[in-house]
Amino acid sequence: MTTALARHDLTDMMQAYKKTSLLRTGVELGVFDALAAAPATAGALASTLGIHPRGARILLDALTAIRLVDRTGEHFSLTPVAREHLVRDRPDYLGGMVKVMSSDWEWDALRDLSAAVRTGGTVLDVHAETPEYTYWEDFAAYATKVAHPTAEVMAEALAPWAKEQPEL
Repeated sequence: MTTALARHDLTDMMQAYKKTSLLRTGVELGVFDALAAAPATAGALASTLGIHPRGARILLDALTAIRLVDRTGEHFSLTPVAREHLVRDRPDYLGGMVKVMSSDWEWDALRDLSAAVRTGGTVLDVHAETPEYTYWEDFAAYATKVAHPTAEVMAEALAPWAKEQPEL
């Protein structure tokens, strides 16, 4: 049985790419790493990252709106989930996956999904079946964190079978 959707689910779908773009920008610019050191004002963060102060303020306000950053007065800090998963030196860092899940290749492939559905295949000149497609390099480099839980489940499921196999 399918769970019913509500109007807000549809508006969330319509705006999901905006949240993804904010997350990607925060990771790419090093916002989460910089805020991991200490809370900062938009101006201080802009200076640290070498970005425009107005752009930093707008980005920080938007990251606050999507609950990746907290704001107290003029100071911004990381939320617990951002601290755990979006700071590069943390063991559960997932930020590298933005290079895969919101890569330029993904954006381009999905930008005209209607055309791909109409033609029954990609409308891109360079795609997943192109020899030496560099997307797979990023996938291999960054997908381990999200693949690890699945790998553990598979290892557990295959362990009894593996024990019964002859050694080579």
